Amino acid sequence: MIKQFKKFFLLLGIFFFLLIISFQQSFLNPSYAGFNFILILIIFLAIVRASNEAMIFAWLCGIFAGISHFSGPGMFSLILLITTAFLIMIRKTAFFTLKIENIILLSVIAVFLQRFLIWVVLDVSPALNWAGFAAELIITPLILVLIFNIKRIKNLKQVNA
Repeated sequence: MIKQFKKFFLLLGIFFFLLIISFQQSFLNPSYAGFNFILILIIFLAIVRASNEAMIFAWLCGIFAGISHFSGPGMFSLILLITTAFLIMIRKTAFFTLKIENIILLSVIAVFLQRFLIWVVLDVSPALNWAGFAAELIITPLILVLIFNIKRIKNLKQVNA
């Protein structure tokens, strides 16, 4: 019985993963919209200490994101894996607690690092769209803070009940 639920949730997770990737690649361009689902989920996984899952997710997202671009094969996987490894390393060495300041700083570092790596590896100038970059710097930390505040409120309600 439990194995059936595990298989169901695994299939549901794979479906959700493919849905997010296809939605972002089809309707949202992170460099212009300033909204990057993939980066937000990678930062979330790095913050909640799911290092293996974050690396696997980054690799798979890089493969699927690289399909729709004309860069060399594996470039987006490389960028996301380096970003994820750096985030995990920073979280393990500098950010021991889950504070709002740490979430904001980690997400800003992730956005800067990903944009820098895109510039270096893919030779895409970040000066092309400063508005999308600024929007991503604002939206990414805001969404992560909202996610963790909702998670914190649920935990408080469960403790008080």
